[in-house]
Amino acid sequence: MDDIRRFLAIRSADQPTFSPNGQVMAYVTDVSGVPELWALRLGELLPDQVSYFGERVGLARYAPEGEQLLFAVDAGGNERWQIYLRRQGRIFQLTHDPEVIHEFGAWAPDGQLLAISANRRNPAYFDVYVGTPEGEWRPVWTADATLYVQDWSADGRYLLVTEYHSPSAQDLWLLDVSDRSRRKLTSGPPARYLSAQFGSQGDADVWALSDLDSEFLRPVRISLETGRLSVPREFDRDVELMAISPDGCTAALVVNDGGRSRLFTFPLPELDRSAEAHLPLGVVTSLEWHPDESRVAYGFSGPHFNPDIWLWDPAGDITRLTWSPRLWVDLTETPEPESWHFHSFDGLPIQGWLYRPAAAPPPGGWPTLVIVHGGPESQSRPGFNPVIAYFVRAGYLVYVPNVRGSTGFGKTFSHLDDRELRPNAVRDLAEGVRALQAAGLASPRATAVMGGSYGGFMVLSALTSYPDLWAAGIDIVGIANLETFLENTGPWRRKLREAEYGSLEHDRELLRSLSPIHRADQIRAPLLVIHGRNDPRVPVTEAEQIVARLRQLGRPVELLIFEDEGHGVVRLPNRIRMYETIAKFLGKYLGREG
Repeated sequence: MDDIRRFLAIRSADQPTFSPNGQVMAYVTDVSGVPELWALRLGELLPDQVSYFGERVGLARYAPEGEQLLFAVDAGGNERWQIYLRRQGRIFQLTHDPEVIHEFGAWAPDGQLLAISANRRNPAYFDVYVGTPEGEWRPVWTADATLYVQDWSADGRYLLVTEYHSPSAQDLWLLDVSDRSRRKLTSGPPARYLSAQFGSQGDADVWALSDLDSEFLRPVRISLETGRLSVPREFDRDVELMAISPDGCTAALVVNDGGRSRLFTFPLPELDRSAEAHLPLGVVTSLEWHPDESRVAYGFSGPHFNPDIWLWDPAGDITRLTWSPRLWVDLTETPEPESWHFHSFDGLPIQGWLYRPAAAPPPGGWPTLVIVHGGPESQSRPGFNPVIAYFVRAGYLVYVPNVRGSTGFGKTFSHLDDRELRPNAVRDLAEGVRALQAAGLASPRATAVMGGSYGGFMVLSALTSYPDLWAAGIDIVGIANLETFLENTGPWRRKLREAEYGSLEHDRELLRSLSPIHRADQIRAPLLVIHGRNDPRVPVTEAEQIVARLRQLGRPVELLIFEDEGHGVVRLPNRIRMYETIAKFLGKYLGREG
């Protein structure tokens, strides 16, 4: 059997940003064991490390002029991002409150100012601030709302701001930096407005991806003169990423085609013809135009490609820019997943990804690992996952479902698990496993379920609702009690999560009825619980209370807490310890030890 440490040591690179002259690309890579900032001079092979914090870098953005490079760093996974600036070879800290979250928004076109959002005034709300590269800040919009800066107009006058109500509802605003006046750009029923940015023609319009009056996200154009919203071209699937070229003439679009990514360029504003980059099976995770306006950099990963950055010339070739180490793991030996469908209890078609081991199934089916995505506003995709690669090559069938409530299948599908409907998503999970067992693929005696965040909630819900279906469960930073989760999560997240699960003020009975902690006595399968002490989203108390309850009941349960991690495990030594523990746990209870 392969050593899981080799797979976990496979490195990644993403989030490209180019210097104004286009000669240098900065990006985030975990080659040092934690995501940090590096820079590569195009045409050369060896990059230089920029940040040496030993902490996670979340993003990086070059200023439009000069060589100033901004980036954000948190501490121990706490997501309280602080803003730093690299200038003339030195690094300066621009924000200094470790209890405040600072979200970078945009540079002014001359690089003399920058805009951020921060919950400095009140932890529950994000205001808009404008500052200098020396770290002098002034508020330009304070409100009891969640506000994020998206773009800065070319004339330097306006900020494009998103008011974030929930993952499925946002509004766009135009904010005048000089007098702080503002104008709402969106109206109508709740809808998503993502990837918002100023367009062509002297900032006369704004572009965004929206599902207003549609099942799917597609580019929309908002005239700043008339306020009219138009849809140049409809799509029958989500357009999930959009980047407009510096001259405003071309849009790079990433389309979610059944889970895999397709990358196109379209002329603006008509979107009437396209060029396509022919990508292998996988997922595009970021987009950035090169300053020469003729090429697009993108982050990409797939079953046979660990995350790296590529450069596409729509008139020519695709060039690989980063070569993240693979530690002699031949990724082509991992079978590609198949898109696997079944009909659930009510006839609803459910899609997922099925990773089969290379060898034929043993009598009774393979030992099976079901991995549930978080969110719930998310989707399982065929991107690179070293853990899946390891377990498939170790002889496990891995099933990664998209139960109702997942994104990528239309607006209606994404709301089929709302509030009282949530148990139907858990039932989808059970029905999928039963279909695999009926097909002779999954062993009825050796099937485990694993998930993180909301996926951890799904794990606990599956174990309590269908206790005889599972041989083991693994809950990673998951929710055990929706009531205490909402009470203790970061105040900036509470209203956003109440929109999905129900409110503390009005829906406590619903929250209690859906919470696995109140049905813990139904759990029969051994459970492994993993959490980060600094988790600002799902507090570690969620892990502690489910473990305490199961120990009180005398049920087999193990707990692993990382003191220097947050909502997920980032540091390589911790990831090794975590997944070695998981591999041993699954081997013990699914009969594959040694």
